[in-house]
Amino acid sequence: MGSCRRRRRDQPRFDRLFEYAREHADASGLLNHQNPLLPALLSIDLEQEARLDDHEERLEEPERGLEQREASHKMTGLDTVAFDIETTGFAVDDQLTVVGFDADIGSRIFLNTDGRAPPSNLEARVNDELASSVSISVQQTERTLLSEMDAFV
Repeated sequence: MGSCRRRRRDQPRFDRLFEYAREHADASGLLNHQNPLLPALLSIDLEQEARLDDHEERLEEPERGLEQREASHKMTGLDTVAFDIETTGFAVDDQLTVVGFDADIGSRIFLNTDGRAPPSNLEARVNDELASSVSISVQQTERTLLSEMDAFV
């Protein structure tokens, strides 16, 4: 039963091989070989080589782009870091409440409590819920939050 399914699954590939042999019959006919199977096999091989060349050409451009990206990364030594801020609103006198950075090595959050006490064990509670490490820096004012963030960056 399994071999019957395999034969049906392979039938389109088998048919393509014969199409390749027909497409390149002119070139293989130049061999004028006593065994007619050899020119057919060479015709199939010729088509497969052409297909491989096409695939390699199509892969060259993405590979070049990846190489350029890697070279650029090595030159700058920078990694991508996600950055987010939260505020109390959009007015001039509204305050910055949270600044967060997220990178492969972990996350860093600067929290402005505006003079209020933060929840107890806040960092431990956050880390218990997340898979990656989070470091939380609690500040009492927007000014100290910005100062700490400046030192971090």
